Amino acid sequence: MSNQYLVFRHCGDADGRLQLVTRTHDLGGTDYDPIFRASVADAYGIGRANRAVGFHTGDDEGARASAEPMALRAVRRSTRQTRPWDLLKVSGEMRKLAELSDDQLSRLRKGVSLDVVDTDALPRFYLVRSEAGDRTLLEEDASTDVKAAIRALQTANGGRLLGEHHLEDVLGERIEVILPAHGKRNWSDGDYASNCAACGHAFLGPKRAPRCAPCHAETLAENAARDAAGPAAKPGRHGVYIASKAVAHGPRWQELRKRLPVISTWIDESAPGLTLDWPDLWDRCISEVISAEVLIVYMEPGETLKGAWIEVGAALGAGVPVLGVGIDEFSIAKSGKITLCASMDEAVEMARGIMDGNALVHGAGELESA
Repeated sequence: MSNQYLVFRHCGDADGRLQLVTRTHDLGGTDYDPIFRASVADAYGIGRANRAVGFHTGDDEGARASAEPMALRAVRRSTRQTRPWDLLKVSGEMRKLAELSDDQLSRLRKGVSLDVVDTDALPRFYLVRSEAGDRTLLEEDASTDVKAAIRALQTANGGRLLGEHHLEDVLGERIEVILPAHGKRNWSDGDYASNCAACGHAFLGPKRAPRCAPCHAETLAENAARDAAGPAAKPGRHGVYIASKAVAHGPRWQELRKRLPVISTWIDESAPGLTLDWPDLWDRCISEVISAEVLIVYMEPGETLKGAWIEVGAALGAGVPVLGVGIDEFSIAKSGKITLCASMDEAVEMARGIMDGNALVHGAGELESA
């Protein structure tokens, strides 16, 4: 590192943490570019594993020399813009040390050895032989699809979920595929057992919830960030078509359009007497359905859908993903062609995921409990 040094130093932290900084001048200077703060024990572990890291703390060198070397990993989180990298301790119990900007990670890598993982670009699921620690990337769909990964695990264990092998994610964390799993994965309400479509862990939550509590929170954060940035234009198919009772729900979908790209124009003439040209309305409805990225069909108890079923059929025929809310009792819900959602909020969340290309659709959002 020509004229650049990584140094831990005291920084007046109330908790006594040390700050890792870069120095771009001679050692007599006093200007520093901070990277992150760490506890004394963590700083010693990082320094023990990386000789390029120095200490300007006046501490006992013997204590630093006896520290356990710490292995590090940086993982990119697409939900954050300014500090998209999580710096993780991966030796022993995995935990997060800091959040870093692109520049801070770049400076850190010039003197610290660490793995860099882009979770959006790499497969997620690995098969591990527990005693030997052999780690093999699952093939084809099993590397990214939870259901396929669990089937591969069962095959490797002779039809059982527990056995010689277990699953790990891209970060090396063991995936607990049956209950009881980590309590932090459970929702605060609901006792429906399932496996998270994002991380694979077993969890307890609302019926048909596709993700565990932390993955659900991360998805909500992604949606909030995307909403703040505004909708992105996409070629070809675009937007969300909503099929439902008109008079009862049209105004509600008008409000939803303010935060979701709803393309259903019928909602602007949902009040009685507003539609003057029925052939034109149906031409628009079918055209909008087959040009949508996703259709949501919505029904409340006591309602009877009519034209909405025509729109659902048009969507299925055109290959448009269909999400269903409140239609569980109908046989089409058991066809495997529709992804069922427990609420409109869940359907909106999944619709956003479909538009971004990261959601499970066509009935693939559920796993039978182990």
